[in-house]
Amino acid sequence: MRHRLPHLLLRIVPPSISSLRNGLRELKPNQTLKEAARNQSTSMAQSGYLAHKDSAGRDLKERLSTRSPLHFRAAGENIARNRGFSDAAGQAVGDWAKSPGHLENILNKEFTETGIGAVIDSQGTFYFTQVFLAK
Repeated sequence: MRHRLPHLLLRIVPPSISSLRNGLRELKPNQTLKEAARNQSTSMAQSGYLAHKDSAGRDLKERLSTRSPLHFRAAGENIARNRGFSDAAGQAVGDWAKSPGHLENILNKEFTETGIGAVIDSQGTFYFTQVFLAK
């Protein structure tokens, strides 16, 4: 499994999200959220599943609460899995834009910070996670 996607591929996601959030405050990158997102993508890829809980059964808020001193009022998470697309990151964002729950996270004006993580498994399947945070 390749734990990191080519940097260029991950650079597609923030501008795509920003265009969907047109008129809303720009999301600030957060390294802790990026690590949490990458860990979730890795967990999904290693287990071959797509879920908002990790392999230990912890949801996003439980996973974030173990990362001290991360304090937050609200958090959200978008996940995606795809393969066979020349623009896997763009496909993930496009799928999120078509999903009411995922789009709600993207357009939530309370969220001010984000982190994105992605991995590719040995079969070439991409796993994406974007974490949103309101402090």
